[in-house]
Amino acid sequence: MELLTSFHALGADLRMRGRARIVVLLIGAFLGMSAAARAEPPSSPATCAATDTLCGRVRITWEEPAGGGAVEEYDIRRDGAWIGSAGSGVRFFIDEQAAPNVYHAYAVRARNADGDSPPCESIGRSLTAPDPPASFSASRDLCGVVRLAWEAPAGGGPVSGYRIARSSPPGGSFDLSADSRFYEDAPGVDGVLYTIRAFNCEESSALEDTGRLFLSTPSPPPSCAAAYESCSSLRVSWAPVSGAVSGYVVLRGAGIVVDSVGPADTTAVAAGLDAGIDHVFRVFSVNPCGRSASPCSASARIPGPIGAPPSGSCSASRDSCAGIEISWTWAPAEAEWFRVVRTDNGALVGTVDAGTSRV
Repeated sequence: MELLTSFHALGADLRMRGRARIVVLLIGAFLGMSAAARAEPPSSPATCAATDTLCGRVRITWEEPAGGGAVEEYDIRRDGAWIGSAGSGVRFFIDEQAAPNVYHAYAVRARNADGDSPPCESIGRSLTAPDPPASFSASRDLCGVVRLAWEAPAGGGPVSGYRIARSSPPGGSFDLSADSRFYEDAPGVDGVLYTIRAFNCEESSALEDTGRLFLSTPSPPPSCAAAYESCSSLRVSWAPVSGAVSGYVVLRGAGIVVDSVGPADTTAVAAGLDAGIDHVFRVFSVNPCGRSASPCSASARIPGPIGAPPSGSCSASRDSCAGIEISWTWAPAEAEWFRVVRTDNGALVGTVDAGTSRV
């Protein structure tokens, strides 16, 4: 009886153990099926970006995928060609081998044992320094300002802007946009040396030029004179101004312009003038800031026709040694010379200076 009871207990125990084994096997199979169902590639990395402002390199960045399988590494390609990988915890890649100054297409894929994600894409480029501007000049003929002008570089990397520096005084520098081609500066002093460089992530070599400017109107000529030139013209002359001028303006009377001449000229001829009256002239020095505040002045007249000598002012007497002596007492101030002719045949006896009173 005891033996039978033991046999039944053993059978029950075996049955319980068998059921437990079956349950364990079923649970294991279910878990394996669930794991197999969940195995998949990662989803695409988020927010990819490639730089286009760095010299000699492109920095590609991305964010972790929002879903899909776990990431084991990231695969980076440029223009379709593999260029490197990054670990699952890395969020950037530096490309130092890209041809510079041209855009490239970058793709980042997340990867695990079950495959690759769709690509996250962006474009970027690396840069080299631009060439210097093709030309550069600083003006020398303006009032109060210097006009700087240049042309875009002929090569090198793309231009982000232009950097202009000034010698001291006044010193300092300033940046201008890439599409700028001129700038007017008011340095407050003459003779400033300007340098210009094109730049992006680096600067080009420099070009330079010296700017000149006029800061105020010039001083007037220190002295003037007017003198006889012909029967209808007078010559005006003046002493040159000590300092920078761009020329001189000669006026007659109330403001009639006689002439405008260059800085090296010191005379001008006023033509078409009437004789016998005084002509007043004013000479201004000029520069881009305007005329001198005051002129120098001079006046002169062209001698007019002289009337006949008054009756009784001339006499003739016989000179036993030399013939006939002719003398006169009339001496008008305008006279430059006297001409004596015979009245019987019109023959010229002689021409003498105004200071002479006999022949």
